[in-house]
Amino acid sequence: VVVPPVVTPPVTPPHEQQRRAIPFVAQLKRMIEERPEIIRWRRGEIVIPDPAALERNLSKYYKHSKYASFQRQLNNFGYRRRSTDQQEAETVYERAGASENLDDLLALRPVRPAPGGVKKRGRDEPPASPKQRVRVACAPPA
Repeated sequence: VVVPPVVTPPVTPPHEQQRRAIPFVAQLKRMIEERPEIIRWRRGEIVIPDPAALERNLSKYYKHSKYASFQRQLNNFGYRRRSTDQQEAETVYERAGASENLDDLLALRPVRPAPGGVKKRGRDEPPASPKQRVRVACAPPA
């Protein structure tokens, strides 16, 4: 009787294991690879030739279909819209320290706001401005 050898997968040490890509980033890379006519990767920048065309295709890759939601997610990962001439047709998002290699996109993690950043005021909280209107009760004229 011949017993087939037991094959065990190699064990990768924890320090060498790659963390799983965040779904937004994985879908972004997939979209860049599959649909270069609506979104491209250019030396670490994300280039969107026609935002309206991208918005029409977002639901194929994400649960949302709003360009503003997509833009917010890019901001969460450190990408900021580069100010361009109004006549430039494409929209470009850049990130400080971004790698030119598209595969490095999968390692991105959300950026954390700086400590002491902007705090959103709750509905019942007073405005932070010291220039509040104060009503002064006046005595009726005599």
